[in-house]
Amino acid sequence: MVMARSMLEGNWLLKGWTVAHQPLFTTELPFYVAGILVLGFSWKVIYLITALHWAMIAWIIIYMSATAGNERPTPSRMFVATCLTFYLPGVLLANEWISANHLVGFFYCLICLLGIRNVARTGRLSGYVVYAVFLTLAAIGDIFAVYLVAIPVAVVCAARMVAYGLQRKTTGLLIATAAAVAVSRLVVFLITYLGGAQLPGPPSEFVDLAGLANNIYGLVASLLTLFGVSFLGRATVSVWAAIGLMHFSGLCLVAFAVYASLRGIGKASLPTQITVMIIVFNLLEFALSAQSGPAASKYLAPTLFFGIILASEMVFQSWLFRDRRRLVLGCFVVLAISLLPRLSFVKPKSPADELGKLLIRTGLTHGYGPYWRADNTTVSTAGQALVAPVFLDGGKLHRYPVFSDERWYSGYANFLVIDAYDTSGLHPTREQAVEMFGAPVTEYELYKYGYLLVWDHNITPYVNVP
Repeated sequence: MVMARSMLEGNWLLKGWTVAHQPLFTTELPFYVAGILVLGFSWKVIYLITALHWAMIAWIIIYMSATAGNERPTPSRMFVATCLTFYLPGVLLANEWISANHLVGFFYCLICLLGIRNVARTGRLSGYVVYAVFLTLAAIGDIFAVYLVAIPVAVVCAARMVAYGLQRKTTGLLIATAAAVAVSRLVVFLITYLGGAQLPGPPSEFVDLAGLANNIYGLVASLLTLFGVSFLGRATVSVWAAIGLMHFSGLCLVAFAVYASLRGIGKASLPTQITVMIIVFNLLEFALSAQSGPAASKYLAPTLFFGIILASEMVFQSWLFRDRRRLVLGCFVVLAISLLPRLSFVKPKSPADELGKLLIRTGLTHGYGPYWRADNTTVSTAGQALVAPVFLDGGKLHRYPVFSDERWYSGYANFLVIDAYDTSGLHPTREQAVEMFGAPVTEYELYKYGYLLVWDHNITPYVNVP
């Protein structure tokens, strides 16, 4: 939101910004720019754009699942695909993924698979173009697309070349992949070279041996979260345990589809080979990345998205679907009922909302706070107050290294938000703030959050801006 507003103010290349490895120029940002133009700088934009993104993903998954194996989307196929896609609203509402979480990049990656299907079926240029264009767009906005699609596609194409020799389709896909990645890196380089948004260092690193066990635990926990498996820790005889077991059946279906596809990968079609390798690489990358963990389930969302497509293809090819279709459809009816989401969603009250109201009421317009509350609070005030993200290191406050604008760290600022529940050591306590800036002239206690400390002098000179 705040990046989109900066672009609408004329800063189209986001000069002065430091972003993470998802600069979002071609993914989420165009949607948020359009949302602000229509609705203004409001929290409503976040919710509506997020709903749009999830709807886009749901529709393309339903279509690709129903047409798996290059078959026509019959009503029974559409029904099965729709039932499995009911996992998506559960993920959205249970985890409150109400922000830019790679969703548009994932959508583009699904379109890439659609292009690959076209290549495998017809070999026409249009398939290569669709694949290359959307891989380029995805990789410009989110480097995750390179790991999610480009690498698996390259591995599959290289393996097919070794097994079957040079083939027009695999060679073309390999060239399109290399071109898309090269163009995306060139565009990102030009943006930074021209003074636009700057990216931090290497995009990722391998987890160390000590953290590997935590990642494996995180892998299992995240898969259970994605599929809404909630029977663990509950009474064996209860409604919630029954619902959780039904959700678990979907996870088992996807797991078996991956296993079966790997066993027969040599005989599988090119799109199926690439689909299963996307899932395998997604799981491996999560397990081996230093950025993973139990709280990073969003990075496994592609396993759910592509897993639904793979599982649908397996179901449609099974003898059960051919000979016992009513039984299969009945099972999916039960699964769909267990997955039915709430039909309405009320925006939950958050500490950011209460803090935003307090800032407006007291006339405070510029200060600092923890990253996870900073932008949310700025949006909740409709831009009337700015909370710039900072972190603590060496007894001093520093500019937050990603998704921040250097202009936020200049000018008069006189308040600091304290997270009393933070145990990471990355944010100052009340005592540390007093030691750095002196005694505040006013102090407010924030319900279920911490404190708002206000001074009668400028605290910006005490913030380190590299």
